[in-house]
Amino acid sequence: MLLFFGFLKKHFSLLIFVFFAIALQIQITLFSHASYPGLRLNLADLALPVLGVYIFSMLTRGVSAWPRWERPIGYWCFILLSGVIFLSCINGYFTMGQWSNWALFNKTVGWFVLMGYLGCGAWLAQQTHDKDTFKVFIVAFLGFISLSLIYDVVTYFIYWEMQVPTNFKLGLDVEGFMQNRNAFAFLFLTALFMASESVKHAPILSKSFHRLILFFWGLVPFCILMNGSRALWVCLFIFIFALMTRYKKQAITIIIPALLIGSIFTVIIFQDSAARALRPFQYASMIFEADDHKEEFANARGLPQNYEQDRITTLLQGLQLIREYPVMGAGLGAVIEGQRQERSSPPVVMDNTLFWVLVEMGPLGLFSFLFIYIMMLHSLFKRRNESALIGAAFFMLLSFGVFSLFHEVLYTRFLWFILGMTLIVRLQKPTLEEKTGV
Repeated sequence: MLLFFGFLKKHFSLLIFVFFAIALQIQITLFSHASYPGLRLNLADLALPVLGVYIFSMLTRGVSAWPRWERPIGYWCFILLSGVIFLSCINGYFTMGQWSNWALFNKTVGWFVLMGYLGCGAWLAQQTHDKDTFKVFIVAFLGFISLSLIYDVVTYFIYWEMQVPTNFKLGLDVEGFMQNRNAFAFLFLTALFMASESVKHAPILSKSFHRLILFFWGLVPFCILMNGSRALWVCLFIFIFALMTRYKKQAITIIIPALLIGSIFTVIIFQDSAARALRPFQYASMIFEADDHKEEFANARGLPQNYEQDRITTLLQGLQLIREYPVMGAGLGAVIEGQRQERSSPPVVMDNTLFWVLVEMGPLGLFSFLFIYIMMLHSLFKRRNESALIGAAFFMLLSFGVFSLFHEVLYTRFLWFILGMTLIVRLQKPTLEEKTGV
């Protein structure tokens, strides 16, 4: 028993990093029943309060130092954003005349959960002086998503190609354990950046990572077709040439061959699924032409019949709220609560982070988020060549900007945890050997 606790004490940070690398990729639903869809959480949410209390006690007792952020990033950045969220929640009460549960719990409490992940990642990274710990985080992160992808591919083939019924939800849609295809697309991109940056920054480990990066790039065609995230398509189209330029030798020896092999594999093995995945393009021009084609288009994408129309209605609703509340915004929860009052169908989340922030938090709120985003991006850009994790975080944050134009991804847990790990000042400057490692 003493040996066990001694092991935990010695490798505490390492074990916590491995836990978060895996748990951040798993969404769970609690308390669901016939009349309630349940509370959707990230598996890491269950451990965050306990770890948060432990970290807070270490900080207040002076046992460990508070994380130091790379300038110009500072605590003021996150206090500013938290203030915007808090004031917008109060503003929502005055504009709607009531408290919105969506605003209070999903958005306000959810935001401070994100700040918990940011602080947790920063504290853990600053206490870690062994560069191998960050390598283990990357390996655990890539290893788990690899298993999820393998299972997705196998189950997808069995269900869709062989037409064999299965009771396993995982694999019927390419979304891993995230329970959302767009969240998984963002996760897949982050893993792709990690795998690629690891090869670039650790030439000694290139042989062991070559197969891993080959695997990820080879699955890009499969994910493009079967996941169906439009943001993933745009991100890959934008970044693939930049990544090839950045990696150069790896692009010729790994990326291009992997894409070709993956494309051939996808077309041959998943002929029926590929044809079905491409069907929405055939109906894209029919969406607004006739109501007769709406059901056909929705079925081709596996979406509700009025999905596209609901998104347009939500956009028009947002424009109306901007006209009514041009300065302070309509307040948190205004979009969702407005939909609940006007129609009986389930509310639709606004699929654009920038537009959502503008509608509910106003121009000043939008400016605050954009300003901090640019600062974080600039900080990571300056240090992108220091390590694989920082390089991957830079491209992840760029991808977040693109995804935000198509979806609401601000509340993605792994995004904030990785930002916390990479936006801090290391207590010990890296040696020449470390600069070639992860």
